[in-house]
Amino acid sequence: MKNFDKTPSFYNSKEVFDKYLNNTSYYKAIQKCLIKIVNFVNPKKVIELGSATGSSTFKVAEKFKNTKIVGYDFRANIVEEAKKLNKFDNVDFICKDMLDFAKEKTNADMIFLLYAFHHIIDPLQTKIDFLKNLHKNMKIGAYICILETFIPEDIGLNDKEKIVNFWQLRSQEGYASTFWNALKGRDVKVENLTRAKEIAAFCKENEYEAGLLVAERKDEYLVHKSWIKNEAEKIGFKTILIEDINAIGEGVILLQK
Repeated sequence: MKNFDKTPSFYNSKEVFDKYLNNTSYYKAIQKCLIKIVNFVNPKKVIELGSATGSSTFKVAEKFKNTKIVGYDFRANIVEEAKKLNKFDNVDFICKDMLDFAKEKTNADMIFLLYAFHHIIDPLQTKIDFLKNLHKNMKIGAYICILETFIPEDIGLNDKEKIVNFWQLRSQEGYASTFWNALKGRDVKVENLTRAKEIAAFCKENEYEAGLLVAERKDEYLVHKSWIKNEAEKIGFKTILIEDINAIGEGVILLQK
């Protein structure tokens, strides 16, 4: 996402998140999917890797009050912000890189990554090593859930033109869903319509720029769902679920040791 200081004045960080990512149709869909998966697993302890400021952590905490939830993120300032926002007794945040976390024993019943797996940098072997370390250090029967944007199976990871073309659909969906959410609870007045369009345009621009990063494999290292399934099963994981969440890339993979 862009530096907030370079955006119009009404885009403070909380508003950008609430009106941009948090209110896109695909972010809402992927969080709803997460809640269903947690309900299916019924864990006593959950760990989120790449928890950022805790949006998804808090969603789980709100629905599962008897479940202990710990969010991990490598950015100290982000972890501190998450701690300030935390209003739940069953939630904690720890500053640690997910690659380092994977090398340590954990007694969690479930680990999930929501829009975080793609931040594991190339080469792809780094992702494989991450999964290997998790499998080694998770307890038997524990689950890992990867909720992501995935490259469509018929598009190559290095096919830049097709990736950018595909991402234009996400850009348009981001525009549409944030526009209507920006109007939620507001009168249909000229100033509100203008503001909603500005927010939606901001979302569309950021999604398009994200697509360029995906195409160039810079900061956004997406893969195919089938690739994770195949590599995870080689390591020893059992695939419990692998499904699309929508038609613009979101999907979920649930693995069990």
